[in-house]
Amino acid sequence: MNDSNRLDRIEAILEALASKQEEFNNRIDSNAKAIEALTQDIRDDRRRANEQIARLYEQTVRVSAAQADFYEMQADFYRRIDAVEDRYAQMMERVTTVLERLENR
Repeated sequence: MNDSNRLDRIEAILEALASKQEEFNNRIDSNAKAIEALTQDIRDDRRRANEQIARLYEQTVRVSAAQADFYEMQADFYRRIDAVEDRYAQMMERVTTVLERLENR
């Protein structure tokens, strides 16, 4: 082979390598952009998850407060029932006493 042929082949190989290198660089750029987008998506997902967790804790606090209010109202209700039953028992004692007096006359 002559030197001209060799140079042409070397040139063709170098051009093919340059083309492959450009294709490789384009793939690297594309992958880098995809990684950046995925990284941002992960950040956004974490932020949203943290916001949802904060809302969940807030709702849990509200439910706990409502439950405490309910138990307090329930305890007050039972105290009032006890008071009514005590008053009823006192009234029945008075009625019994009055009836006994009336019978003894």
